[in-house]
Amino acid sequence: MEAKQETASIKRELTVQNYPIWAGDIDLFLSTKGLDKYLYNDGVNITKITKNSANFNEEFCIKFRNSKKYYYGPDVTEDMVLKDNETKWYIRTSLGDVTKTKIDFKNNTAHEVWELLKSSYHKSDEETKQAILKELEEIQYNRNDDFGIFLSNMELKFTELEEVGEVLTTEKKFNYLYSSLPGDIIQFSNIIFYRDNWENCCKEMKSIIPRLRYLKEIRTNANKVRAFNNEVNKKGKQKGQYKRRIKCYNCGGFGHISRDCRNEKNTYKQENNRNSNGTNSQGSNDNNNGQYTQRGRRGRRGRRGRYGYGRQKQANAAETGSNIQDIFDNAMNSDYEESENNANNSTTNINENLSRQGRA
Repeated sequence: MEAKQETASIKRELTVQNYPIWAGDIDLFLSTKGLDKYLYNDGVNITKITKNSANFNEEFCIKFRNSKKYYYGPDVTEDMVLKDNETKWYIRTSLGDVTKTKIDFKNNTAHEVWELLKSSYHKSDEETKQAILKELEEIQYNRNDDFGIFLSNMELKFTELEEVGEVLTTEKKFNYLYSSLPGDIIQFSNIIFYRDNWENCCKEMKSIIPRLRYLKEIRTNANKVRAFNNEVNKKGKQKGQYKRRIKCYNCGGFGHISRDCRNEKNTYKQENNRNSNGTNSQGSNDNNNGQYTQRGRRGRRGRRGRYGYGRQKQANAAETGSNIQDIFDNAMNSDYEESENNANNSTTNINENLSRQGRA
């Protein structure tokens, strides 16, 4: 029952092109059921007679189902009739509705139905031969397909030609295979050396072509890796070129910025810049009657940097300490035998200098 359902689910509208495939499928399927002999009357003799036939005997002849005219011959048993009807059922359920309407299943045996379909859709031997030869001339091997299957299909065409009376020589078979292969496979396989031995040619090509495909995949992957590395190197070079255009304001070098500079901090240059900025700021402050605006403070901070005021205070403190030390050194080197008035004057001078430094 399962087999019947499988066959009934595959329906085809027969044409001249798909008939050979359909016929092969049905023949193979019926052979698994032991019913293929009813297609060809091989070992069985299913005859069809009428009441007017000489060997008609109403007692022994079985009537065709739903037929008013035809009977099975007297030698046909009920078991044979059952299997003949089963064979017709398998054929019928494999056909499309349009094809079914063209065949009289009610008044024909399975063998007669089979022959009727063959005569309607099967080509003549000459037509078949010309069609196969044309296919062999146009067939081309796709390098992505399995070569064993491709070669099996080509040998099937050779067998079909033999069935219609066209036997090909080894040279013709080799020529069809040679013309179907791509140029690079012909070049690397040296197929020309096997032109005189068809069996060796098939054997060698089955082993060579998969190897060529494998080598091509390796080469393709290597090219992909090489292209990727080239792209990475290209981006690295572009990044290096960009770095070479960057200038450091600490050492004056190229390729880095001042905060990443490994050289000693150039404080002298920064202090000179700050002093010059301070002088300019003082001039502008004089013009503004010594009053700083919020905008001016921001401008000075922007020119001197985030830590400009702190560094300026440190520099002023160092300079003040140096001046005080000079004053005391001068005082220590003076003559202590001078009069008390000279000492008081020196002390007064020291205080005045300290006051001026503090105001500064």
